Amino acid sequence: MQKLLTVSIAAYNAEKYLDKCIESILKSKYLDQIEILIQDDGSKDQTANIALGYCKKYPDSVFLNTSPNGGYGETINRSLSQATGKYFKLLDSDDYFDVKELDRLMGFLDSYDKDLLILSHKVVNVSTKEERIFSFPNTNNLSGIGRWDIVAKTDVLKSISYRFPSKLFFTDNLFCALCFSLSHSFEAKDFCVYIYNVGIAGQSTEPVKDKSKLVKTADNVFFIINELIRIKNRYPVRNTDLEIYLDYLIYVNFSNYVFRISKISRREGWTKIKEVRKSLSRSVWKKFKYRLKVRLAYNRQKNRFNYLFISTVFLFYKRIKP
Repeated sequence: MQKLLTVSIAAYNAEKYLDKCIESILKSKYLDQIEILIQDDGSKDQTANIALGYCKKYPDSVFLNTSPNGGYGETINRSLSQATGKYFKLLDSDDYFDVKELDRLMGFLDSYDKDLLILSHKVVNVSTKEERIFSFPNTNNLSGIGRWDIVAKTDVLKSISYRFPSKLFFTDNLFCALCFSLSHSFEAKDFCVYIYNVGIAGQSTEPVKDKSKLVKTADNVFFIINELIRIKNRYPVRNTDLEIYLDYLIYVNFSNYVFRISKISRREGWTKIKEVRKSLSRSVWKKFKYRLKVRLAYNRQKNRFNYLFISTVFLFYKRIKP
């Protein structure tokens, strides 16, 4: 019997969190309809052993694949090649599902047949204990939408031979983009299944201060922007109501890039912004106020230079003052 939902868990050195992550699915009363694919991405701790224990205990539900470290994109590639569920969902090993909401989702999926389902998610700051729920019943406010909110039909994702790039951050944006581009039909529901933990050391969203790392991540983001645009051009959106979600993804990554180059003062970064401008339609550029975003970032960089210049002059003056 075909499973109803495949859950892909990307795990790298996740021994502290993996139990809670897996247990949040195992508690579901629909476990017999769920396939859990744990992708151990070259972990150096006990991640694989922990996962193997669950495989032995739940041989019909939990499956482990261990591979050399290839990054988030490679974990998606492997899970999609192995997935047998009707629908496909991502889950990070340091996050977990709300079991009651998961059961609501499973009950709904039993009679659902559209290509895509957009859910809600909750963000929890593990340090401050602050919580915030993001829901998307319409396109009026897309702030925060991401992999946490997506349940996609597996056959739709497998209908093309796309491979997610390896050893890059933010490749989950490409997963979302493909879901938005390839889906003919979709619905949005308020099932708050995904609990997204933030404030954990080592996350890709953690602030970066080292200049060399800032340069590297800026180049990473620029690659993602161009890949998002390439996906949009290669796989035209099949449902026009989903186009704004894809445009929003490009805008979010563009904002991320502009913010990063404004902190590292890279002249070539501003040149690359012009390249992005040529790839986007005038209406999209205007709709998301790209120009304002660039202007604010440029002023931030300019003001920081002025501050450093004035501070240097002042300190020099104090030093030579008799």
